[in-house]
Amino acid sequence: MPALRVADVELFYRERGEGPPLLLLPGHGTDSVYWGLQLAGLAAEFRVLALDHRGTGRSSRGTAPLTVERMAGDALGVLDALGIGSTHLLGHSMGGLIAQALALHAPERVRRLVLAATFCRVPARARFMAGLRGEILARLGARAYATLMMAWSYTLGFFEARGQEALEFRERWVRHLERLPLDPRVLAEQAEAVAALDLSERVRALACPTLVLVGEEDWLTPPALARELAERIPGARLQILPGAGHALHIERAPEFNATVRAFFLG
Repeated sequence: MPALRVADVELFYRERGEGPPLLLLPGHGTDSVYWGLQLAGLAAEFRVLALDHRGTGRSSRGTAPLTVERMAGDALGVLDALGIGSTHLLGHSMGGLIAQALALHAPERVRRLVLAATFCRVPARARFMAGLRGEILARLGARAYATLMMAWSYTLGFFEARGQEALEFRERWVRHLERLPLDPRVLAEQAEAVAALDLSERVRALACPTLVLVGEEDWLTPPALARELAERIPGARLQILPGAGHALHIERAPEFNATVRAFFLG
């Protein structure tokens, strides 16, 4: 897994495939490993790059205050270091907010934009729960954290039809967190960074072709938030993926990959 020095941090990323570049930005508390089904599923058409945000996965934390704008700057630094002038961009949840900040700051660097399971301003319920993830991880450990996040992020249908798969996925997640511990303070900093940023007016300036994608049964970022986001971005298209929750890129990976592939190639 290669690494690049960007500003005050060493950033790790995963890469597969050849073709037009496609940068994947993960959500709150996650890293590039959670894009595994996209790295495999989109590599035939794209040069797929998945980033570990500062303080997550193998990337270092650095010393600068953690903000959405700084994480967007990190992503731009990776593109610069790799000599990539412009890229397709896909962000999930917090990564979607970072993608918006990147596209607003450097519009010439973004060809097409997919915003998955995300928002332009943090919903009140998420703000109310902002510190909960870090507290659960710190007090109860990786297994309790992974269990809670899966219960929030997947649909009832997933657990009923694919219960054994859910158990196996949780065990892989726990082992991943044991190999690469996630600092609860980083979780808290990320939550504070997201809560502090409101792009609801600024996104009206986004000019690149944009797809807003959300799961029909997403509890964390429900379709109403995606609809609001799509309505604020000129020309944006909203697509609701049936039978999917917040982790739509994992739970419904074939449909998710087909949707974003068609949009980026369109």
